[in-house]
Amino acid sequence: MQKDCAHDVQYSSEIMQVLFQQIYVSTSQTENNMVFQQAEKTGAKALVLTADSAAPEHEFNLPIIHRGIQTAEDACMAVEVGAPAIFLSNHGGHALDGSPSPVEVAREIFEKDPGIFQKIELYADGCVRYGTNALELLALGVRAVGIGRPFMFVNVYGTKDVTRAIQPLKEEIATSAASL
Repeated sequence: MQKDCAHDVQYSSEIMQVLFQQIYVSTSQTENNMVFQQAEKTGAKALVLTADSAAPEHEFNLPIIHRGIQTAEDACMAVEVGAPAIFLSNHGGHALDGSPSPVEVAREIFEKDPGIFQKIELYADGCVRYGTNALELLALGVRAVGIGRPFMFVNVYGTKDVTRAIQPLKEEIATSAASL
């Protein structure tokens, strides 16, 4: 799948998007090297690995961002090892139903060690269904929030409906932010 998106990644880099390349480490070192080289070639700024991935056996110039951080302790360990950023994610809740949402994890980090938000960049995705979820994450100090599932579902109806799905989120964020 990763190799098939190279054209889309190249297009995105041409329109000034900051790109990360999520990597699923393969047992084939040759395949891994090809994916790493493609990520660097297309302008990715970092590689994103799920927190339970094995470390890749390749030297590359891109920083690694761990995705799937679900505790304040894991966030502290990421700071200790010099991670430039982390992704708070429960992978949309499809990995384990009882996984904490990124909002819950961000609250836990804020309560236990709020300085983490200044030490590294935190991003979040998964279980963000409403604009208020995104706003709370941003208010806690998360730098960017990924929202996928609502758009994935309406995408079957075409781009017009994806555009329409954005509007309620924008309104929820604006209304809630104005109430703060």
